[in-house]
Amino acid sequence: MFDIVNSEISDELNKKLINIMYNYCDAFSFHLTNYFKTCRSIEGLSESDGNKYLKYKNNLLPIINEFSNYVLTNYKSLDYLGFHYYNKLEVYVIKFNKYTKDILIKSKGILSWKFPNMPDDLCFFSNGVCLLRSVAHENLIFLYTKDEALKKKLTDAGFILQRSLDEIAPKITY
Repeated sequence: MFDIVNSEISDELNKKLINIMYNYCDAFSFHLTNYFKTCRSIEGLSESDGNKYLKYKNNLLPIINEFSNYVLTNYKSLDYLGFHYYNKLEVYVIKFNKYTKDILIKSKGILSWKFPNMPDDLCFFSNGVCLLRSVAHENLIFLYTKDEALKKKLTDAGFILQRSLDEIAPKITY
């Protein structure tokens, strides 16, 4: 595994990243997290916290709706990509095609996908195997590959790759 350690990802660099991922991936994901109460279930929220979550989700509906015709799966879970969350996530897995690629390119960058203004943490998949994962609130991007051509494309585009310890690429079903 590699960390992408650029201190800043410009709009141009983001566009290059999305285009490179488009050539390798068939799906991407993002999720909504209940940050309003330590509660193991979105359905189990108090009325006040439930209203806060619904307001948060409703604010994101224009973004979510842009992808509505391309949702491969949508589910709620405490476990996602090898991590266990205390609060249940609502995960969206989206078909990666020209239309959805163009939406991602127009967004403010992979690290802007974070609470409260966007869904959290874009991740890209090839046949269910995670190729690139972001943890936007920590400004982290992980690349799971041994493909030298892909690493070269990323470094040629201006990304700085740093070898990391974790070698296991998370998987998802869609």
